[in-house]
Amino acid sequence: MQGEKESIGFTALHFLSEGLPQDDEPYRVQILESLVQAAIFSGSDRARAMVYSVLLDNYRAYRSEIDKVIASLENLFKQFEQLQLNKEELDLERGNRRLRVLKEVFVEPTAPSSLAPPETGIGQSGQ
Repeated sequence: MQGEKESIGFTALHFLSEGLPQDDEPYRVQILESLVQAAIFSGSDRARAMVYSVLLDNYRAYRSEIDKVIASLENLFKQFEQLQLNKEELDLERGNRRLRVLKEVFVEPTAPSSLAPPETGIGQSGQ
């Protein structure tokens, strides 16, 4: 889901209104990976806010899948931090900051997006 902020926003809006696929776990995990990557790599605050909303609306239902994707990116960043490259060679500060923010988004309970389908999201207990 990398690309223009409009494409990210449109895709996030689709999953806000339609929900994530419930019956196709591999496809859902692929979508969650794309959403988390968009939350970390997108330069647009507006696009990230929409992505955060999709992830938050689905966090209770798919917490373990989302946490696994986040942990994978954290491990990737940590792998390169061990190389002790200087900031001109590789600067992961912004990526680490965005990972922290994403994890903070899940700490504070909030109401689901007004676009969230009633059968999914924050109001449900996990699957």
